Amino acid sequence: MPEAEDVLLDAAERASAAARRLWHRWLPPSAPGGTSLAERRRRLELLVRAAFDRDWPIVPCDAPPRPSWLARRLGGLAPWQHEPRAEAFSDGEGIFLPRRLDLSGRDIDGGELLRLAALTLGARLARGAIAAGPRAPLARDLHWIAEGALADAAVAAELPGLAEALRRARRFALARRPEPARLSARERAVEHCLRRVLEAALGDSLGLLPQPPEAESSAPAVAAWARRAAAAPPFTAGGEYRGVAPVPHWGCPRPDLDAVAATAPAGGERPPLRSRRLSRRIEARHAAAEQPSERTGPLVLPFGDPPQSVQDPAGLARPRDDAEDLDLDALSSELERLGEVSRVRDAGPVREVLEAESERRDAGGSSAARDPAPAALAYPEWDFRSGAYRPGYAVVRESLASAGDAGWVERTLDAERRLLEEVRRRFEQLRPRRERRRHERDGEEVDLDAYVEDFADRAAGRPASERLYASERPLRRDVSVALLVDATGSTESWASGSKRVIDVEKEAALVFCSALSGLGDRHAVFAFSGQGPRNVRVARIKAFGEACETLVGRRIAGAHGDGLTRLGAPLRHLTAALCREPSRVRLLLVLSDGKPNDEDEYAGLYGIEDTRQAAAEARLQGVSVFCLAVDRQASSYLPRMFGPNGYAVIGELGDLPRRLPEIYRRLTAVRGG
Repeated sequence: MPEAEDVLLDAAERASAAARRLWHRWLPPSAPGGTSLAERRRRLELLVRAAFDRDWPIVPCDAPPRPSWLARRLGGLAPWQHEPRAEAFSDGEGIFLPRRLDLSGRDIDGGELLRLAALTLGARLARGAIAAGPRAPLARDLHWIAEGALADAAVAAELPGLAEALRRARRFALARRPEPARLSARERAVEHCLRRVLEAALGDSLGLLPQPPEAESSAPAVAAWARRAAAAPPFTAGGEYRGVAPVPHWGCPRPDLDAVAATAPAGGERPPLRSRRLSRRIEARHAAAEQPSERTGPLVLPFGDPPQSVQDPAGLARPRDDAEDLDLDALSSELERLGEVSRVRDAGPVREVLEAESERRDAGGSSAARDPAPAALAYPEWDFRSGAYRPGYAVVRESLASAGDAGWVERTLDAERRLLEEVRRRFEQLRPRRERRRHERDGEEVDLDAYVEDFADRAAGRPASERLYASERPLRRDVSVALLVDATGSTESWASGSKRVIDVEKEAALVFCSALSGLGDRHAVFAFSGQGPRNVRVARIKAFGEACETLVGRRIAGAHGDGLTRLGAPLRHLTAALCREPSRVRLLLVLSDGKPNDEDEYAGLYGIEDTRQAAAEARLQGVSVFCLAVDRQASSYLPRMFGPNGYAVIGELGDLPRRLPEIYRRLTAVRGG
């Protein structure tokens, strides 16, 4: 039985949530404006790759929540912390840029500022400046200023056409600087140093720092200079130090992320993880600098029995829970109900992982946005609770997939050349053989066995036979296959090394299509994602009968992950496409990284049962369905959806490009010949 304290806490939380919903109901709706990162993300990644010959993912970030009234009055916040904005940053492995920038009426537009922020952070990553940053706040900010001057100079030297844009970005940053009178003595010293750098010419900024480092200095050398400078006047003046206001196109340092990375076990070995997927995105709330994240508070799991709950009123850290039987399902449902949690630092190892569906791309980067009027088809959904279909409940919007980087296709085929040759060699065994037909009325040659049998029959007084010839006819593989690739937001997660799940899926699809082109089987490739039952998106990468391998490869390269996993409707859509194929053997291969999941009841048993029903419908229409899953918990729900022999789990994601053609060979070796 829950304790009285738990009941009161739960009642207070529900009452405050109801009051908040009532308050927001009367607020005027705010339409998002400004420049969206999703519309430019792919181009920015290509620009960074071209400039630095490195692949760093570009990920959107949001502004931290506005401090409370009490924190603004009594919390001792710096002037720029009263109205926090989304600032660019890097965690040493990727580039995080504001999800949306509204700079209307400014000298610089949002797209230009996003481009400069991506390039300057890329320059820092290329130098190793992110990892070399000092830990002490004042030395860290001096190091960030010096590296910012070096990054501006490097971008201007490498891309001279952006020099004027950098000057505009500096003028924009100067216009946003805080008033010196509201700063402490140490903060004014750092602010004065930063203003001198921004006011100087691009190539001369570094020389205006006190006892500046050499322009050719390495990142560790600049960090050593920052530590020395922080311990010398004028930076040793009195007063507290709350940091320095960010420069928009430089971003800001994030030592909290460096600390998390530093706690990783040596040698890359990690303890076994327990994981669950969240059905909705959880907003991250950054802990303020003056909040010691190491202190714990009364905000996580009560010590009583279920129901487990999560509370997060102040951004405190969760007390360490040594229990081995933590109910991750209950924890994930409570987090989804909370909707927003603080990002805090913990020195201990990670034992539980809750994976949220990524929303790295909004409508500007989705396939629906690329095609303003995609074809829309309504399909029924199976409601297991009532034992009946919901007619026309799911709407599939099919559109042509956009083309991506042709260089990715060349690099992938070159890297997987040996695998591709091996797959093609195995597929050679599936090529149709010539069939010899005996006892024919007509043919290219005499059937000696039939002639001997006829001679014996006539000698015995039996009637003569006219079937004395033999002929050879080539057999034809009568196979049509559709590959359905999961391109939902969860595939943007990192698989291994520098590859995401979607990257491995794309490599497997490219190898698969290249091998099938030589075999001659009719094949098509589609990718699916979506958001809700009225917006299930299916991107057509290759249609049946389409032969342009170069264009198909570029469409595979352009695939990206966004949205959620409503699997039943895409299965029905591709089943209908396969039923229009005249082939004797029709196969639907599904490549997915997780169970059905959407913003409504589809995230639970409803989605599993609808997918199971869609697969059963396909088999009743003569279409074989087989799923290759790359989810760690897949074996718990795949037998229910696809049957005991209708799926395979890929243990190592890197094996997918090799396993996919091999499974296809086994599925079609007997029936397709």
